[in-house]
Amino acid sequence: MIRHWSFYDKATGLLTGQVFGATDASTLLVNIPDGQSAVEGEHDHLSRRVDIATGLVVDYQPLQPNVDHEWDEASKRWKLKVEVAARVERSAMARARIAHLESNVQPRAQRELLLKIANRLGIDGEQSQNIDDEIAELRKHLAG
Repeated sequence: MIRHWSFYDKATGLLTGQVFGATDASTLLVNIPDGQSAVEGEHDHLSRRVDIATGLVVDYQPLQPNVDHEWDEASKRWKLKVEVAARVERSAMARARIAHLESNVQPRAQRELLLKIANRLGIDGEQSQNIDDEIAELRKHLAG
């Protein structure tokens, strides 16, 4: 039967994410990286750590990546806040629509040239203007 061990930093107790498996436990000792130790089992290095004082694997909440994230207790992970995820989604959709308009409907250079010509000649460039207006509106939704 294969047994598994998770490696962790001896000083901090943080699991590395590396797991060693073997049928013979004696092979573990020669496979532990310098500065690390091993605890039996396959442990989630993003939500568990080893308590150095007791040697037990305990829950762990890593540092918050940034203010756009909140801790999700169910998944034991940092996730984007709902409003931030929605903003990112709107931005992705806007970028996709702009890419579609500028590659399949009317390339930017062509549209700008048509608008310039229409303006100089005093003719209707409504289709190009509508596309340009839509892209301008979409650009308002692009996230930083």
